[in-house]
Amino acid sequence: YDGPASAHCTMAFASEGELAAHRASCQWAPVTCTNAKCNAVMSRCRAATHAASCGFKVLPCSAGCGASVLRRDMQAHLAGACPKRAVACPFAAFGCTEEVSLGTLEKHLE
Repeated sequence: YDGPASAHCTMAFASEGELAAHRASCQWAPVTCTNAKCNAVMSRCRAATHAASCGFKVLPCSAGCGASVLRRDMQAHLAGACPKRAVACPFAAFGCTEEVSLGTLEKHLE
C-alpha cells in the first residue's frame, strides 16, 4: 500500500499487546477506504487525502437536485439526468433565447 517508496512505521515492541495498542493509532497502519466498492488501502495518515478525492464517495448533487451521486459519476449526472441542468429551449431556432432547467422545461413550453 502507498507505493514502494513510502515510509512505514519501523517501531519495535516487546509484546504483542504493545504492538496491538500502537497499531490502533499508528499513522502508518494500513486502513481501507470506508466508501462502498472502494478497495483502496493506504496508510492512516493518507486516508483524509484519499477521502477528499475518492470516486466512490456518495455526494449530494452539486446542482441541488437532491440526488445522491458517486463523485466519479457527478459530471455525467450534471450533463445528463440532473433535472437542474440548464438546457436551451427547443425553439431556439425560432428565436427563443430562454435557457431553463431540465425540470422546468415542460412548464416553459406551455
